[in-house]
Amino acid sequence: MPVLQDFLPGSSDVDWCETNYAHSKYLAEYYNTISNAGFLVLPALAIYLFRSYSKHVTSGIDVILILLIVVGLGSAYFHGTLSFVGQLIDELAIAWVLLASFAIWTPKHMLPELFRRDRRKLVQAMVVVGLLTTLLAFIKPIVNAFVLLSISIPIAVIMCIEMQRCRDRRAWRLLWTSVFLLVVALAAWLSDKFCCSLWQSLGFPYLHSIWHLLILGCSYLASVLCAYLHALQETPHLKPCIVFWPSWLGSGVPYVQIVESIAP
Repeated sequence: MPVLQDFLPGSSDVDWCETNYAHSKYLAEYYNTISNAGFLVLPALAIYLFRSYSKHVTSGIDVILILLIVVGLGSAYFHGTLSFVGQLIDELAIAWVLLASFAIWTPKHMLPELFRRDRRKLVQAMVVVGLLTTLLAFIKPIVNAFVLLSISIPIAVIMCIEMQRCRDRRAWRLLWTSVFLLVVALAAWLSDKFCCSLWQSLGFPYLHSIWHLLILGCSYLASVLCAYLHALQETPHLKPCIVFWPSWLGSGVPYVQIVESIAP
């Protein structure tokens, strides 16, 4: 059956630079697969760190973090099998993260009146878009790329606009760090895709696995920043602030803490 063939290893047209089955007879791209482990660990830790934010601001942060875990699982499945279904799961998981982020964190003053009165309607609209995207992606995979661009660009523009009002140095540091990681990640992605023969001749065809690590850092920092800006606008009385874990280091894994909720 044609549908079952889409689950077969190697059924995807996408194949990255890493030599297939060079390090494991079970995983097509070994390092591209295991480099997704961070997507399982960091968001899981963040769910714990963001517990006060989830309780007092929005539990939508948990949805975002869980979807990031799904991104890691989908990417690992794709790179481990190079199946067409794995490719779609990998790409669709990213689309769902962006749709959820748009629904949860778009500032009220930028929304039409219908959604401004009731954000749940925006969430419902994004769920419908996500379901349609998922359905159409199996028929015409290019649809997913269109959705990714259509959502990621507005999110980036909104973040830049909102940051103009922000005077928090930690927030700006997160922004510039995430931009730096994004630039380096894109360079690694492009180099792996278009300069593969060079990296294979150097014995290091693993830039796509580095992309995974860098884009995880970029995505997480952007999520923390969006969560912080959202809390500043929606619940300023709770005095949200960016802190780091472990606290004794003075730097580490950033998250948003709700100061007022833990005040004596």
